Amino acid sequence: MKKVMESGNKILPLHCQVEIKNNRELTWKLTIKKNKQMKMFKLCCISALSMVALLASCGSDITSEEQGTKEKQVSNMKSRVTESSDSLALVDFYNALDGGHWYKNEGWLEKPLKDWYGVKVANGRVVSLCLVHNNLKGKLPESIGKLSRLQRFNLSYNTDLGGSIPDEIYNLTELKSLKLSFTSLTGSLSDRIGCLTSLDSLDMWTSPWDMKHVTHAQNPDVLTGAIPQTINNLKKLSFLRLGRQGFTSMPEVIDLPNLVECDLAVCNLKGRLPQFKNAEKLKVLYLSKNKFEGGIPDSYGHLKVKELYLSNNNLTGSIPESFAHLSAVQQLSLENNRLSGSIDVLTKLPNVYCIYLAKNDFTGVFSPLFGVKQPHLMVVDCTGTQIMGQTKYMNSSISKVKK
Repeated sequence: MKKVMESGNKILPLHCQVEIKNNRELTWKLTIKKNKQMKMFKLCCISALSMVALLASCGSDITSEEQGTKEKQVSNMKSRVTESSDSLALVDFYNALDGGHWYKNEGWLEKPLKDWYGVKVANGRVVSLCLVHNNLKGKLPESIGKLSRLQRFNLSYNTDLGGSIPDEIYNLTELKSLKLSFTSLTGSLSDRIGCLTSLDSLDMWTSPWDMKHVTHAQNPDVLTGAIPQTINNLKKLSFLRLGRQGFTSMPEVIDLPNLVECDLAVCNLKGRLPQFKNAEKLKVLYLSKNKFEGGIPDSYGHLKVKELYLSNNNLTGSIPESFAHLSAVQQLSLENNRLSGSIDVLTKLPNVYCIYLAKNDFTGVFSPLFGVKQPHLMVVDCTGTQIMGQTKYMNSSISKVKK
């Protein structure tokens, strides 16, 4: 880089050279000519702010009329410094994750940053890194935290991407989308997840089975521990997908006013079902195949969900009468719990397609009102319960109803 700075009626040629050593060390050499004297500075790993301060000290005689020009020059140099920092972070990322063997690595280390496969740049900064199903192998390097303008980060379907989530990833406070699904990440989800307040989508769901080998063994490479209370800091979050992991607990109350889809199925979650506060936008709720126990909260009947899956838990008690207000629900799955009592309240669901009630302790007679005011109803599965009544068709648009 080469800049010219003016001081009064004098011109100061400024030469700035960047050297990269071992893909990690950033060395600046500055040569400044002032009053017929040459001064050279060598500053290893200098920060952008330190560089700006040095440049400012070299032109103390600059007039107010020329201040705008100076500030623009300093701003441009600072931009180039941060762009170089992004480049170095990605070089480290490439080396740490065996970039030479990626399925696609066009442009990496050879072309300008904007031409690297999977990388998007705006105003000289990396804003998106998307390398889905690209044979990444290894552990995420700490240097990922230096991509301070990153908004979208997607490394899903790289099953050899392992290790824990580096704490530095929580420094990326401009992230809108973080997708690390179908990887082999282990460890826990830090409380610092609450720092990512710009997130719209958080995807870390995976397979419950070992995807690396042709077996049906349980997947050992999962996230464990608690889903942090700080998840409630993510007020912009629309999609929360943490299913098929090994989480054992979660907040008692979820307060995410923009949440549209919540997938926490097939984990190891224990305790009572969580309450959902300010959940007017919630459309899909998957809590199946956990270890939840106790009754279904009455508040669930006031959700505006289209899909509600609570199957394969240890839920007890009866279906809340509030379920009569589930006017939007299309898919309702309560099967394989220990629920009891009547199912008649479910005849009041006007838009339901499928109702799964199998393997519970429900009693009573199968109501003839099923399907009467439910024009879309296709199936009601009551197998494995104590419901009385014969298998029947409800109307021409409905499949068989099984005892």
